[in-house]
Order: sequence, then C-alpha cells, then structure tokens
Amino acid sequence: VGSGSYNIEFNSILPGTYVVTIAAFKSYYQSASDSFFLLVSDIETNLTIPGDGNFEIGLTDFLNFTFTYKTFDFIGIEDASISLLISGTPNVLFWSLIEVGSGSYNI
Repeated sequence: VGSGSYNIEFNSILPGTYVVTIAAFKSYYQSASDSFFLLVSDIETNLTIPGDGNFEIGLTDFLNFTFTYKTFDFIGIEDASISLLISGTPNVLFWSLIEVGSGSYNI
C-alpha cells in the first residue's frame, strides 16, 4: 500500500474467536507487534415456509409444500440436514422429504 502500510486479507473455514498477532521486523529498526481479536461468525441463513405458515388438512388428506433454506445473499443451501420437531400426540404425523435443488426442499 505504501508509507509503511500493509494490507492483510483473512478468510476462514471454521467459525470461532481468534487472537491474531502481527509482528514486523526490519534490519536496523526496532521490531513491533500488536494483537486483535477476530470473530468469525457462522453464515447467516433464512428458512422460508410459503404463505403465512398456517395450513389445514382433512384427516385423510396430504399436505405438500416446498420450503427454501438459503443464505441472506439468496444462495440456496443444498445437502442440508433437515429435521422436524412436531408438538402434540406422538407418532400420528408422518412426513417425507425430497430435496428439489438450489436450497429448496419438498415436504
């Protein structure tokens, strides 16, 4: 960059908090160092259920809809692990999941 300024670029494959220490050395100059904390966050996501999220079916009917799981940059997240937590009487609602692609899943 010039004038004794240097540019450093970071990227990460694992979220966490890191302490980064930068040290500088040059012949005939005192060495110098400084540290900072770097917080690497998980990628922000959004899961969207169609409509207002309220559905009604008859006792022998089926409910079928597609939801999307994507980043806030609108990039679909494929091969996700999907689970359902169902309240009420256990073992009376059954479901299956089909990955449609581009972060869309059909249930």
